[in-house]
Amino acid sequence: MKKIIFINFLFTILLLFCVEFFFRYILNYNVQGISKNIITNNGEFEFNNKNIKKGKAFGANIYTDSNGFRIPKKFKRKNLNQILFIGGSITFGVAVKSENTFVEKLNQNSDFMIINASVMGSTLNNNYKILSKFYNKEKTNKVFVSLALDDFDDATNNHPVSLKKVLKSIKIFSNINSFLIKKSAAYVFFKLYLINPRKEYYLRELSAFKNPEILVKFNSTLDKFSGYRDKIIFYIIPYAEQVTSQECVNNDISQKIFERELSNRNLKFINLKRYFCEQKNTKKLFLMNDPAHLSKKGHQLVFSILKNYIY
Repeated sequence: MKKIIFINFLFTILLLFCVEFFFRYILNYNVQGISKNIITNNGEFEFNNKNIKKGKAFGANIYTDSNGFRIPKKFKRKNLNQILFIGGSITFGVAVKSENTFVEKLNQNSDFMIINASVMGSTLNNNYKILSKFYNKEKTNKVFVSLALDDFDDATNNHPVSLKKVLKSIKIFSNINSFLIKKSAAYVFFKLYLINPRKEYYLRELSAFKNPEILVKFNSTLDKFSGYRDKIIFYIIPYAEQVTSQECVNNDISQKIFERELSNRNLKFINLKRYFCEQKNTKKLFLMNDPAHLSKKGHQLVFSILKNYIY
């Protein structure tokens, strides 16, 4: 009896291993979650901890320098004029090695010192504070700031209560979920398959654009960047649902508001949506079933576009 139980146990372990291998290395699903040692709040704004030697974000190794900027494991700083890239997790490049992010690709193909001054979960207001902290009038040649759907409501927490939100508030469920998303690509697959986050996140964030109070707050934050008008370029990054064949035909309300408010302030911007829509299979530009984060191919595309704006 014990022998049968032991054999069944080994068989189950082997089966789980094979399933995990299949989702992680054949279907290229990534794990999620981030290490607790990556992000800090100094009382003024959120940013990355300095000199991280061992961190993880969606399964990718994370390293930072003495300022908290994301860097590759092997990194040598150029003693030249710098270009800052400021944004959230999309620009930071979760699930992707630093050398495969569009920021580091630009750095490796430019005479400038191009810096990834992004932090996961950053908001537009937080991005402004990062800009104020690291902008150097003498050395900073340009500043690129990302703008995506979730920058509009700026973490106002106006989202409706859902079963998922309730479960996350229960500590035991939250801890189990946190453990599994960091360890199992198979768990991530089934979770994403059940909740269809691309559509859910898109519609949730899009609803904020109909709220006049949020628009006032967004415009107020955007006004702060006007002092850097000569150096700053915004790049509007689409969500996965914004570059489907159906959504590529017209700009939704978010695209219209972003372009209108940036134009009203004479702030330079690049809308990346049309470049994404020109690709044959836009799904491959994003992580599997992920609503916004770019895949290695997505980072390559953004690099190929933005390299024309560096000089």
